[in-house]
Amino acid sequence: PEAPIGYKHRWIRESVMEYDDKNNIHKRRREGYELVMAEDYPDFDAPVIDEGKNAGVIGTGGLLLARVPEEIVEQRKKYFEDKISSDIRNKSQREMKHSLSLLMEGLGDIPLGSVDIEKCSNLKTQIKKLPRNRKKLPQYREKSFHELVQMNIKESDRISVMTFNKHIQFISSFMNWGVIHGYCHVNPFKGMKQKIKVRPRDQRDRFSDQELKIIFNKQNYLHFTEVQKGRIELFWVPLISIFSGMRMGEITPLYMDNIKEIRGNHREKRWCFDIVKEPDRPDKKLKTLSSRRIVPIHDTLIDLGLIELIKILKDKNPDRKRLFEELPYGENSYNRNITRFFNQRYLPKLGLKTDRKNFHSLRHTVSDHLKQKGVDVNYINELL
Repeated sequence: PEAPIGYKHRWIRESVMEYDDKNNIHKRRREGYELVMAEDYPDFDAPVIDEGKNAGVIGTGGLLLARVPEEIVEQRKKYFEDKISSDIRNKSQREMKHSLSLLMEGLGDIPLGSVDIEKCSNLKTQIKKLPRNRKKLPQYREKSFHELVQMNIKESDRISVMTFNKHIQFISSFMNWGVIHGYCHVNPFKGMKQKIKVRPRDQRDRFSDQELKIIFNKQNYLHFTEVQKGRIELFWVPLISIFSGMRMGEITPLYMDNIKEIRGNHREKRWCFDIVKEPDRPDKKLKTLSSRRIVPIHDTLIDLGLIELIKILKDKNPDRKRLFEELPYGENSYNRNITRFFNQRYLPKLGLKTDRKNFHSLRHTVSDHLKQKGVDVNYINELL
């Protein structure tokens, strides 16, 4: 049937080869699509789903008819194009789309200009009630936004204040864009972030000296990293992080020529990591512009044989380009295998894994250690 004025129709996949594709349905609903009921078109002879939770929906052959406001589709498309052209990270793109899907799910198919303080306040209350890991946990992933809100999920299982604020930030940014481009007059989400009651340094856990001794204990570390079997990436990436404060996403894509000797001011040459975004290497990305920096390689890493390793790798394969070529590229980074090893296997086996302790805690550990030693904050900011 012809879509109402201002709307567009689209078939969305419900099943493939008689297997339900529930994830696709939920994804499209989060994007603002609503299923079209046959009763909306009494004069149109359309195939209709007879039973199940989609009974009464126009559908056939594993496909369901859905509609979405053209204005919202166009606004979101233009917004995403603006953001992508500004070189936003892929991870941030996914987070942004997820947050905007909450706006669509919560408020439905309404123009930006009709979003007022009351609707904004109601949505804010609803988002706070959402569970963490909504897409991963089986008891939640097939539930719609409003079904989850009505479940009265206990507070300990709900999204954190930081996650809530991230959603509000992305939605507010979208509304600001709408104001600038004339889609709405005000941004009712401005100032809606929730105040965090803990100090910034307490929002994440750093490793204690005792925990570091357990993590890098010779017997534990050599056994689990399997370095003697050639797993150099599992062995070196955490070590480089704890002796430099570098992010995982800065270590894993390192190219051989990113490790070089550099002469400082009135100082002899020193081995360094050159953290730089390179146009001809799209697999290398920087989190922020300030992430561009030179990081001296710690003497301990040199004593452990990092420079010798690089020379051995070059001798073995003169055409080798990356330091850790064993790491596959996926989901826009080389991080996956390191994340699985360190966060999902190694820390749990040592009894050290918590919601606030993971690989990134190594970076926070370095930062806090330098502060406690009285190192100038400006130097720390330049290093990290």
